[in-house]
Amino acid sequence: MEKSRSKTVIVASILIIFSIFVLLIARDFKVFSNVPPCEDSSDTIMSIQTFKLPEKVTFAGETMPLDNFDTRESLERELITSAYRHSSTILIIKRVNRYFPVIEKILENNNIPDDFKYLVAAESEYSNMISPVGATGFWQIMKATGREQGMEINDVVDERYDVEKSTQFACDYFRKSYEKYGNWTLTAASYNGGRAAIDEQISIQKQNNYYDLLLAEETARYIFRAIAVFPIVLCTSACNHNPFAAM
Repeated sequence: MEKSRSKTVIVASILIIFSIFVLLIARDFKVFSNVPPCEDSSDTIMSIQTFKLPEKVTFAGETMPLDNFDTRESLERELITSAYRHSSTILIIKRVNRYFPVIEKILENNNIPDDFKYLVAAESEYSNMISPVGATGFWQIMKATGREQGMEINDVVDERYDVEKSTQFACDYFRKSYEKYGNWTLTAASYNGGRAAIDEQISIQKQNNYYDLLLAEETARYIFRAIAVFPIVLCTSACNHNPFAAM
């Protein structure tokens, strides 16, 4: 008898719980059913668009061969990547206004094309960062390389963090590379990939044009990543050159 009564209580409890659950669902359904349908949701949907590439793009006065399919695809990739990294884009715009006047002056004094200031975007996005392999500062200089070029690097002082001294270091590298390659695009690429790696690929592939060489991915993207920053900073007072001549 006692056992039968316990079963009845359990069944009743289950029925009560189930009834409450059904009522809650019904209430929520009623609430949602009273919400008017959204007739125009365009203001809640982000419009993602690609870019119409211009007819002509230059880097350091040298024309990018946009008639080449791979070149166009590479540029479009970096433009889209840069355009939709909103927080990074805002930070870059803030930083270029602060650092361009310093970098531009040093480039000019060393007869290095002004467009080389955009390489810092590909290197560090204009911040004193440290890479996983230890490259440090705006221009991502390795400790041994910096010391070889006379930079003071120890436990107390690290000149790789100094914008002026690290930019001068980069200019010295650029001048030597330009003497070797005779064009600014390969000069820029050599800063990222190293002269030895560039020389090896030129020898293997029998090509001396950056856009025709198959290089390591980071170096292959390097110039395009720098160029993709051009339109980002065109709206700032620090940028005086519009590489997108046909836009």
